[in-house]
Amino acid sequence: MTQGGPQGSSETALTMTWKLGFSYFQLGRASALSFVLIAVLIALFVHLDTMDTPDVFPPEMLANVEAHHKLLRENPRQARIVPSHSLDWEGTQPAKLSEEQLAYVEHALRDNADARWTF
Repeated sequence: MTQGGPQGSSETALTMTWKLGFSYFQLGRASALSFVLIAVLIALFVHLDTMDTPDVFPPEMLANVEAHHKLLRENPRQARIVPSHSLDWEGTQPAKLSEEQLAYVEHALRDNADARWTF
């Protein structure tokens, strides 16, 4: 819209990369800038992904994990079979949804009762 504004003040790094590569044919600079952008995005992803608080696992679950590790050491063949029997195939694991989120979903389902849902 502003094509970078006065002296490139509103130009983003992505449009600068495109201009360097395809308008000015400075492919080396464009690829270096895109590499820096990817590195920054990866760093942001890693930082944001590790900000989740750890779940507190109940002692029963930790005991089951320890029992499975013991079985894995003693009888690897049987240890491969056990997890498939303990998985929740019915989808009854509780989700971590707030009351506000549940109310929103219920409202959306009520308002769109005639829609074909694909989930």
